[in-house]
Amino acid sequence: MMNAEDHYLDAIAAEDEGDIEGALESARAAVKADPSHAESWWMISSLELSDKSQADLGRASRSLNACRKVVALEPSRVDAWVRGGRLMADELGLYEDALFWWQECREVAPFESVPLVEQAAILTDMGFYDKAMYRLAAIQEENLDVGTIQFTRI
Repeated sequence: MMNAEDHYLDAIAAEDEGDIEGALESARAAVKADPSHAESWWMISSLELSDKSQADLGRASRSLNACRKVVALEPSRVDAWVRGGRLMADELGLYEDALFWWQECREVAPFESVPLVEQAAILTDMGFYDKAMYRLAAIQEENLDVGTIQFTRI
């Protein structure tokens, strides 16, 4: 009987061969064998988004669900927070959920500027300019570093 790591390695091999569906099947088998296998959840999230020609709400939703599993297992994974928040706001239109998501990220990673920038972007899209400016001001007040990508979003 194969364990989660064996399924995960099969998923990597299938992805390397360009077999996205096979990779997804193996990654899903890995999390079925071990629901706490964060790397397999992350792989599922990535694979659901890998075929842009097949992008749809179902794939975005499945990717988001996998991101939720990753942050539940490894809360310090800012990459999973970023993908989840962007899926909520940009792909699924779940602005209020995304604001809450970013607030949770802020609690887990209080020295990251990403949640504040992302909240400001969402609030701007929603027309709440004063609230967006408050979030951006917090970056300066808390003396947080802003990366190039986040600076561009500002």
